[in-house]
Amino acid sequence: MSSLPPKLSQAIESEVSKINFSLFSEAIKELSLLYRKNEKIFITSLEQRLAYIGVRLPATYCAILSSFLEIKKHFPDIEISSLLDLGSGPGTTLWAALSIWPQISKITLVEQDRDFIALGKKLATNLTSPTINSLEWLNLDLSLTPNNKENFSKHDLVIMSYSLGEMDSLTQKKVLSHAWQATQNILVIIEPGTVKGFNNILLARDSLILLGANIIAPCPHKEKCPVLENDWCHFSVRVERSSFHRRAKAGTLSYEDEKFSYVIASKQLSDNFYSRIIRHPLKRPKHIHLDLCTSAGLSRVTLSQKNKEAYKLARKASWGDIWEKNKT
Repeated sequence: MSSLPPKLSQAIESEVSKINFSLFSEAIKELSLLYRKNEKIFITSLEQRLAYIGVRLPATYCAILSSFLEIKKHFPDIEISSLLDLGSGPGTTLWAALSIWPQISKITLVEQDRDFIALGKKLATNLTSPTINSLEWLNLDLSLTPNNKENFSKHDLVIMSYSLGEMDSLTQKKVLSHAWQATQNILVIIEPGTVKGFNNILLARDSLILLGANIIAPCPHKEKCPVLENDWCHFSVRVERSSFHRRAKAGTLSYEDEKFSYVIASKQLSDNFYSRIIRHPLKRPKHIHLDLCTSAGLSRVTLSQKNKEAYKLARKASWGDIWEKNKT
């Protein structure tokens, strides 16, 4: 289970406590309805912004953190000293990035909502990172930057999380091209784990391959995606709920699951000699089924107790994990 850094969690609770709890709860319902409708999210009030940082920020943080940990799996010794976040909202990514790469010294956050920038700056005052010598917030609309020919300087790590789907497909391609130009090393795209979100990731994946990118994750190859039209590739991360989070959503569980789709591209090659577990492993008496995405397409493998080493690993495996080919 993933959770927010204590300082960020405390900062959020401090901000949320400033408004009437009933207004906060009502704003959560409004946001939830918009997300269920799978529409573009227009956040227009202070209550809705606080509802976002209270209940959506933890989920997006954990999805972003999960993708960053995936980068570390492929490049354990990677050095990230600069971060560009395109569509940063209240600065969720900078907290996740610093938890993995505390040596980051330059951070550029691009967001079109001035009030979200102001809220993000408030939260960021709780950061304690002596390595940061440049933290810049740019008030820009990403969908307009291609027309304005706005170029971003090179950053080691570039990310677009939950922002690509707010654009039409033509604008997506233009923004992706700008994002790739600004990428010194790694580019991460994250979208909701829905059919629409996955289709946006597919477009991003195809566009980045045409631009010469190396696809690092979750795909173990650069070939055409083998997922059928009536299906979609997504993953899940378990998010710890704070006490005020549970109270606001009238929930009893101490957690919730955030489903997301993503793609990680790199300027450098990675050893893609692996498969990806794309479903929950089916654990049966004396054998386990794994649904895998491989360089040869989708496949299901069965590990029995007779193969002791592979069976032991399969019992510990989870949806989204890497599965080394030599284990089957």
